[in-house]
Amino acid sequence: MAAATPWTIIGSLFLTFLVGAIVTAIATLLVLALARGVLGAQEAAAVITWTAGILVSYGAAGLAATVQAVIFRRLLGWREGEPLPALVPS
Repeated sequence: MAAATPWTIIGSLFLTFLVGAIVTAIATLLVLALARGVLGAQEAAAVITWTAGILVSYGAAGLAATVQAVIFRRLLGWREGEPLPALVPS
């Protein structure tokens, strides 16, 4: 297993957060267009849109947490059921 470089870690986290933000924005705009266009809602469209945006951003946060967990496991070589390796000062 190859060691992850700092730029690989930064890049994967940046890409994860960027994709999450873009997907949240698209979902928010799509829901807003549907709420105003199809349902004809005005003030209620804001509530519906914010609710959808928050739910999608929770999904993006879950994906970011998964990426961070994968990075943690790869850096330490940790597997479930095994203790964490002792840190050796360098």
